[in-house]
Amino acid sequence: MSASEGGRRLAVGVLVLALLASALIPVDAQAQEPDAETVRLLIIDRAAAHGADAGWMLATAWCESRFRPSARGSSGERGVFQWIGRGAWSDTLAARQGVPHPAVLYDRGEVELGTYFDVDAAAEMFSRGARTVRQHWSCAR
Repeated sequence: MSASEGGRRLAVGVLVLALLASALIPVDAQAQEPDAETVRLLIIDRAAAHGADAGWMLATAWCESRFRPSARGSSGERGVFQWIGRGAWSDTLAARQGVPHPAVLYDRGEVELGTYFDVDAAAEMFSRGARTVRQHWSCAR
């Protein structure tokens, strides 16, 4: 295992532990968002898990939010991939399994969990190909 792969696995492991621990932490204590490097590594991990193009996802997330889960757009977009309303979100596996929209999780103070599902659902959408992605993200064009 290379040093960069080991670092990536460590960062993803830390995020997973934070997600598990978030259930035990009061909502008002959960407001700390992951830093840009942690989000970047999560994007790479989730892209690999879904067979999506990590480079394209990274470029899109950078354009949309600069890897900031707290980013908000002028039309109500939220999160790393700037989800808006139900639109694209309702077409993801997470939504079909009953996971709340990332904006709901962010509003509850569940920033780590919101970030995970924000990125994981985007990876699922990116794995479907260019047509699907371009319908939902202007930065991906």
